[in-house]
Amino acid sequence: NEVNPRDLDLQFSPGWFNGATGALGHFQIGWTPSFGPDRLVGHYQAGVWDDTAGAPDVLIGPSGRAYVLTGEQALHRRDSYGWYVQGVQQLTGAGSYDGDVGFKNKHGLSLFFNFVAADRATSTLDNQVNLGLTYAGPLPWRPNDAFGVAVGRTHYNSRAAAAILAATPGVEVPGA
Repeated sequence: NEVNPRDLDLQFSPGWFNGATGALGHFQIGWTPSFGPDRLVGHYQAGVWDDTAGAPDVLIGPSGRAYVLTGEQALHRRDSYGWYVQGVQQLTGAGSYDGDVGFKNKHGLSLFFNFVAADRATSTLDNQVNLGLTYAGPLPWRPNDAFGVAVGRTHYNSRAAAAILAATPGVEVPGA
């Protein structure tokens, strides 16, 4: 996939003609097992991405010092990248997995989780995790209803927090 910051301009055109700055590559691998005597289905996957357009560093400039202190522009990193793992597992009832549409909890309880980590040099949010449960078909007369509960956490990059603190001493900084 191309990276083109001008994609939303009024005269959209593919980047090889106008404005492409890099390419976004992605690789993913997945596994769809069934567990236990009831053959409860799950789906697990992991992936990585790399953006060759790069991005500005969240903290340092070309001199290697905090750009907010030197007045420099942020150092441009050649790549930005990240990785993730995620999964869903049916715990009770019945579920299915279709490669075209994904996981479907038809009835019963399922568990899901996600973890994503991004490049600390260029991302202000460097990782996120969440975990949750979903119950489908809780009432016989409402088989297509579902409810769920989840918890999550997002981590603010300590390098980005250091840049904020350097620019505005004494201010409350996320994650500091």
